[in-house]
Amino acid sequence: MSHSVDEILSGMIELLRECGLDSKADWFLHRRDVLRDSLTESAQFSDAVRELDAATAGMGGFTDIPLTPRSDRITVQDARDKQWELAEGLGDAIEKLTSQ
Repeated sequence: MSHSVDEILSGMIELLRECGLDSKADWFLHRRDVLRDSLTESAQFSDAVRELDAATAGMGGFTDIPLTPRSDRITVQDARDKQWELAEGLGDAIEKLTSQ
């Protein structure tokens, strides 16, 4: 798995947990673990990439999740900005990964 995909997914998981969205964070964590533990040529790897790609943008995707941080470490606006940055980064990383 690409190092950047792993880093981006970790950032998404951390952001979701910061906002108290543990079940959504767990969904991304499971796919990150599949990518870490699978060969890039495997069906499991391909399925996880497709699922992540579909869940990143669009209706009901990562960018549609309303974020409200549970602490003062990050503002709502900072969380939204990070959300879009991570979604765009993951989309770019997936595109690179699938074009190899």
